[in-house]
Amino acid sequence: MDHIRYSETLPSLQAFTLCHWIKIFFMDSITSTVSYANSEAHNALLITLRKNNAVRLYLNEAQV
Repeated sequence: MDHIRYSETLPSLQAFTLCHWIKIFFMDSITSTVSYANSEAHNALLITLRKNNAVRLYLNEAQV
């Protein structure tokens, strides 16, 4: 699995922009495309793609 681990301190953000493109050749059920963890939540930001091409966004582990 490809991933980036950043250990330094990030500044406090009020907003940010995320742009990503993925190409999936095979998927069983659910694939996480972006995941960001912080000291408060393992899935502070989580974007998933489901087999039916539905995209789900979770903030602090709650679906938005």
